Amino acid sequence: MAFSPPWWLSHDIKDLNNQARRALHQDPGHSNGFSKPNRGHIDPNKAVDPGLVYDIDPNDYTKFFNCTLGPSDECDSYIGQLYQLNVPSIAVPNLKDIVSVWRTVTNVGPINSTYKAFVQSPAGINVFVEPNLLSFDSNNKIKIFKVTFVTNRKVQGDYKFGSLTWYDGLNHSVRIPLAIRTIIQEFYADTT
Repeated sequence: MAFSPPWWLSHDIKDLNNQARRALHQDPGHSNGFSKPNRGHIDPNKAVDPGLVYDIDPNDYTKFFNCTLGPSDECDSYIGQLYQLNVPSIAVPNLKDIVSVWRTVTNVGPINSTYKAFVQSPAGINVFVEPNLLSFDSNNKIKIFKVTFVTNRKVQGDYKFGSLTWYDGLNHSVRIPLAIRTIIQEFYADTT
């Protein structure tokens, strides 16, 4: 039996990506910010000195996916929602009123650093970051912060996009995307 390569070869992926990009740019009402140039591109020089990193234990992924299948002995500290995984992005698919999300960052930059939070809020959503300053030294290399999303529009909506950037005032700007969808009902069919 001859080996047949899968359809998702790199040139096919590139072609699909280009088609999607053209579709996004042809729709002037599509203002998600992710279609802007250089989104998702990595600057290798900045990648070797990121300033802050979002560490996650692989066991957290395993626990999350195992516990979504049902309760078990290892689910005693189950985090519940995918948006609670400590990854460098936040996507909340079901914001009715208010949702808080926690993230943990580790300073891998200069030992004595202070980062300030800058938020570009998604349209129709208020975003609060606590604390909005993270100070690191030789004894405090890990910090936890909370991001709270509050809808100020009661609509069954599409995803709205924004960002949270931690900036040290010097060389490090650590940005994570925010993707939030407000809802009134759990399913579109439930709205009348």
